[in-house]
Formats: sequence, structure tokens, C-alpha cells
Amino acid sequence: MLDKKDQIIFENLTHNCRISTTKLSKLTKLSQSTVVYRIQRLEKEGYISGYDAILQWDMLPLPVELFFVQIPINKLKSFEQEITKNKAVTGLFHLLHKMNYALLTFLTDKERKQLIKYFEQIAITFETHVMSKETFIPFSVYDIPIKMKNKPVKRPKKIDLDEKDVKIVTVLGHGGGRDSMLELARKTKLTYDVVMYRFKKLQKQGFFPLFLAQPSRTKFHTQVDMLLIKTKNTSYAQALQIFEKAKKIPYLLELEQGTFFTQIFAKTFEEYKQVLEIIADTLGDNLLDWEVYNVKDWMFVNRYPLEKIVRK
Repeated sequence: MLDKKDQIIFENLTHNCRISTTKLSKLTKLSQSTVVYRIQRLEKEGYISGYDAILQWDMLPLPVELFFVQIPINKLKSFEQEITKNKAVTGLFHLLHKMNYALLTFLTDKERKQLIKYFEQIAITFETHVMSKETFIPFSVYDIPIKMKNKPVKRPKKIDLDEKDVKIVTVLGHGGGRDSMLELARKTKLTYDVVMYRFKKLQKQGFFPLFLAQPSRTKFHTQVDMLLIKTKNTSYAQALQIFEKAKKIPYLLELEQGTFFTQIFAKTFEEYKQVLEIIADTLGDNLLDWEVYNVKDWMFVNRYPLEKIVRK
């Protein structure tokens, strides 16, 4: 059971896992050594499953596409094996739904044709959506007020990465989101100065919208559902205001115009119902349809295909 101080530390790490122990010490009125001990305990006891950098995917020179697919029970294992081998798939989720898997992809035209051909060969049903916008929203497990710094950043439309950048980004995106510059240098086998310069450059360009501590689903027993919502004429700005009210939604994606995608993180069924009620009541007649996909398992996430876009 976490006390109030633990909750403050946990909530701040889930919104910025690179926050300093000095800042956390001021927020909790605890000594830095006590803060360090409490963070280590949150990790050891499984409240935090890892630290990841989230990338600004629309800066990558590949479209981001979301697939929902319906796989027959007798083909589940072979499907998971085949998709796991496909490096263009960055996320695979097993769903409790007639569409029993969701795939997040970064596909070239050739790779997309190959994936569609595979779907057709095993005779599965699928639907697809291309993502256009994403915003991260302050959300809370323990209802601790958190302010996210969403400073306007003048960033290039597309990012230009070389092999050294990719080494750094790969470590940050796969559990190294809270690593020090020295630790990043050790893991990437680059010099400290190179790591520091490139990290600051990428951050200044807005390539890392979020560094987060991943909450453990099993520890919190959270209900994590994907939500696809279709509206008449709701703008992205209007949808963002509505979803921010719910407090249990970490991000908002715009797919086609008026169609939005997000996830709900709720500790209880009552919280879960409240989120859906807020969305339905606020949208009112603008709500055309919605589909809820309960996530049974996260097979893998954040597997960015950065090697395909390296500048030689």
C-alpha cells in the first residue's frame, strides 16, 4: 500500500521519469536519500515496470497505421510468431473482442502490401486507421494533480537520425528513459560528450514528448481499454478538452477527421464507467459510434523501426 508521499513520487514519475530527486524532494518534503529509497522500493515491489522515452512518431518518415484484426483461435500462435518477427510492427496487443488483436505499425508501401497479403493468405478480417495527431494528457492513478509541460516546440516536420542517434534513442525507448548521461554512454558505447550533445539536440527538436515510468497493470489491477470514437464534426481541439476532463486518459490520437483513439486507465469499474459517461454526455448528439477493446495482454510495445530510417 502506498502512502501519500509514495503516490506523489509515483504520479510524477509516470508523467516525467527524468524528474530529479531534488525536485521530488521539494514536492514531498522528504530528503533526497529517502526519495531515492522510495523510488527503488516502487521498482522492487513492482509498482513501476520500467522507464521509457516516448517518441514523436509523426516526425518519423513513415506513416503510423493501426490495424484491428480478427484471428481464428487455431491460428493465434502462428499469427503471434509471424507478427513478432515483423520489425515494422511496433506494438502488438491481444484483445478481448471479436477483433482480437491490435497492431501499431510503421510500414513502407512494400511492407504494407506484404502485411496485407499475409492477412489475405490466412483469410482474416481486418480494419485499418492512419494516425495524424497525438497529444499526451495529464492523467492520474491516485488523483494527484500533475502539470505537464507542453511547451510549444519549433520542430522539423521530419527527424534526421544517424547511427549514433539511433543507439541513444533505442536505449531510451527500451527501459532507459531514466538513465543518466553516463549510463547512456556506457550502454551505447559512445562518449559522454556525444551522448549529451545528441540527447539535448533531439530533445530541443521535440523528438521526446514524454519520458514515463510504466505503471504495472498487475500491481494496480487497472482496467486498460482501447477506445475508438467516431463523431459528426468534433474538432481535435474540442475532443482534447473533453478527454482532459476524464482524468484517466493518457493521450488522444486523431485518426480520420472526427475519429479519435485513446486508452482508459481505471483502477475500478466505477471509475471506468465515469470516464465513459463523461465522454458520452459531453459529446451528446455529436457521438456517432464507439468501440471498446479490452486489452488482455501487451505482447510488445515501443519497438520503433529506427534502423530503416538511419541517415548513412
